[in-house]
Amino acid sequence: MAKQNLIPTVLLLSCALLGGYGAMYTSFRDGFFDALRDCVYPSSTKPSHCKLHVPHASQMPTFTGVPVLDENFALLIEFFQQGLPRMNPGGIESFEDIIATLCWTSQYGAIWTMVSLEGLRKGNQGTAVAYTGLWGMMFQLLTVTIFSPIYYITQLYLSPAQTTLTHAAVDLEDLEALPKTIAITYLLPTLGLILPLFGLVSPKAAYYAIGIWQLFPLLKSAVHPFMRSSGKALEGGQKNIVVDQGGDRYSRALNRVYRFAMLLAGSTYFVHFSSILLKSQSSLSATLKGFFIPGSLSHPPTFALFNPPVSASAGQDIVITFLKWDLYCAGAALLIFSSTHATRVLGGSEMPRTIAKLFPLMALGGPVATAVALLRQRDMKLLARPNATNSGKKNK
Repeated sequence: MAKQNLIPTVLLLSCALLGGYGAMYTSFRDGFFDALRDCVYPSSTKPSHCKLHVPHASQMPTFTGVPVLDENFALLIEFFQQGLPRMNPGGIESFEDIIATLCWTSQYGAIWTMVSLEGLRKGNQGTAVAYTGLWGMMFQLLTVTIFSPIYYITQLYLSPAQTTLTHAAVDLEDLEALPKTIAITYLLPTLGLILPLFGLVSPKAAYYAIGIWQLFPLLKSAVHPFMRSSGKALEGGQKNIVVDQGGDRYSRALNRVYRFAMLLAGSTYFVHFSSILLKSQSSLSATLKGFFIPGSLSHPPTFALFNPPVSASAGQDIVITFLKWDLYCAGAALLIFSSTHATRVLGGSEMPRTIAKLFPLMALGGPVATAVALLRQRDMKLLARPNATNSGKKNK
């Protein structure tokens, strides 16, 4: 089993190291987090040396009343505030910046949906993989690029060498509730990140909105059992089975989860990529390089901190580059994870045909949508096996 997981483990760790270096390490090394701290919580005993553009830092709310918690939470919130596009003098935000913000939040939402689905699988119950709320908070506090590969590696080593439906199945109640849960606990808070772009909320309300968004993993853990039980109540309180008679209802519910995640990842990726191609004044090669390469490792935008003060656009560039490294490497990690599981079920002969079939999706919808599609192919293959329905009926 360890030998079987060696190559995906190396690849996943490479994603974590590369993304961690491009995002976290450069920010620590060049003092971005220290600069945030100086601006949000200046020392009472030393002169203020705020290098960043933080016009509304004085309106940062107190969330818990515990200084050490509030300070660190405020740093996280101001970090995202730095990355959000600013209103231009005319009061209208550029279309490209709004689409870019929607794109990265949607990509993250799709990754989070797949992690949430993984935690609900029968074979993962009772293991570390099932506690997705805690994993999600580690994604938020210590980056998804570092901790999502660790999550996938943990899942691989806890999985059987040959994946079966018994291991991969999810309760029907969970499947039917999951898209609603993600919509309520992730998509609705994400609106809080979008509203400030249009100047529709005050700076203090924007800080609150960003703070609520940070907690979406815990919100998901709290809301999902309620959504699950409410669906069960509508069914008359009958205890569900993993695969219903004939498997039609189960496969429809499973497909809805995957379509939901693919729509999140693919639609905004396509619109964002298309808008960049249409608006770009550079050559095609330069445009593609700027889109697909998160940023320079030898000359990162954090170097702007060595020549203060840092302008609003430079501060935004630092955070956007951080998030690009974060999400690009996290998306690659999900693709490696899904490819590993799909290969084990589809086999060496069917996998090349599946990849060829999904190539247009990769080109138009990006790696996250492709990873979601590969996991869907894996699950559909498991459901198509002759013993699929019988395996499900045992779990009554």
